[in-house]
Amino acid sequence: MKNGAWINYPTTAGELGPDLLNGSLIDLGIRGQTANSDEIFDLTIQVNGTTFSPGIYNSDNSNYQTAFSLMLVSGSNMSHFEIDDAPGMSSSKYTVNITLITADAITGNFQGNYLYDSFGSTSSVTNITEGEFHVKRIR
Repeated sequence: MKNGAWINYPTTAGELGPDLLNGSLIDLGIRGQTANSDEIFDLTIQVNGTTFSPGIYNSDNSNYQTAFSLMLVSGSNMSHFEIDDAPGMSSSKYTVNITLITADAITGNFQGNYLYDSFGSTSSVTNITEGEFHVKRIR
């Protein structure tokens, strides 16, 4: 849910496999985007080792990396929101529950509070509070 409204992305994909630069890490990635790519949502979890198990992953756990990002493009303007603490607000935090991983799909859900655009000129926040996914696995 983004700013109080459910978003359904027509183009989605999921991947799970060894990190392409470091074989001692496993990456899980989920992507959703609009048909014209003016909105792209990414969720990534990176763990040490050679296996990735379904379960709960928290963005504030230092045993692995969890990243969320939302890119919005309007003409020549781009906003890039990610897990980052906005001044004067509680910490940006997310919990991801990977419920099922098969050879063909990745399923799960997430909850959190907000993503912050610390790169933009306005330093704005977008509220992404919950979501669910069932995406085709491409790797």
